[in-house]
Amino acid sequence: MTGCPRSLIFSASHSFDRFRRSGRIDYHSGLLAVRVDQERDTAVVQARELSSGRIQRFTADRVFVGCGAIGTTRLILGSLGSDQPVHLSESAQFVLPMISMKPTPDPRTRREFTLNQFNMVIGRDEEGFDVSQIHFYPFNQAYYDALPGLLQHRAAAFATDRLLSRLTVGLGYLPSWASPKVRVTAQVSAAPDELPQITLTSEGFSEAKVRGKDVPPMLPDVIKRIRRAAPYLDLWPVTPQMLWSGAAKSYHFGGSFPHASEPDSGSATTDRLGRLARWDRIHLIDGSVFPNVPATTFTLTVMANSHRIACEAMQLTG
Repeated sequence: MTGCPRSLIFSASHSFDRFRRSGRIDYHSGLLAVRVDQERDTAVVQARELSSGRIQRFTADRVFVGCGAIGTTRLILGSLGSDQPVHLSESAQFVLPMISMKPTPDPRTRREFTLNQFNMVIGRDEEGFDVSQIHFYPFNQAYYDALPGLLQHRAAAFATDRLLSRLTVGLGYLPSWASPKVRVTAQVSAAPDELPQITLTSEGFSEAKVRGKDVPPMLPDVIKRIRRAAPYLDLWPVTPQMLWSGAAKSYHFGGSFPHASEPDSGSATTDRLGRLARWDRIHLIDGSVFPNVPATTFTLTVMANSHRIACEAMQLTG
């Protein structure tokens, strides 16, 4: 995950490049971490050189693991040698086309950024806790590419222009407590230099089309509120074309090793410093430790929590 290819939005690589230039960190490239462990009071990382396959071993007082929720889950399950499934909490995603009555100028000629142009937050309580968020994208070349071949023909240019000038696509999210869990199963490799193969399975709405009993309970209310706002926004949901994204397709997930007040050695929970009961010098610092995942963007929350873990861990003796 390198972020925007043109570096127009924040990427962690920006900070790391700055730290490398100033000499604040030693950066080891071309390595894949395959195991973490602890030997007495020493944290250990084993990494494989991608070019040669040779294993390098690193030791430290403490290790902070931030490989992303799925990457961290894969590394930790392999390090534990565990084939027991764990569960990711996901803010599940749905794709909702919207049509406007009034056209806009041909969007293909406008030089707008391709991130979402605006957001809609639908609150279902006064605290702003139980919310759904929708990101809206007025045009992307993928829209045109996905049109039926008939509409891409030159003879259909008039109809295609009218459609694209009225089309907006929303990527909506439900909070994890209103979304199906994602089961992560690891097939641990006997080879010490290999990460386990993992399988992700949705424990809920597996069909792409959302209908009938497959509809998440919160979704109908969200759609009803969108319809209620449609006359004011000139954005009318085309619900028959709504799609439900597959497991872990939202990129809003975590919680495979959630924080708990008292981590249980028999379950995949961590203390407030991101430590499993098995280790006290290996800290998980990404979304894998979140007890739940909101529908709103939570990147800054992940960053704040990882900063808190690192600061508190550095105050520990030893």
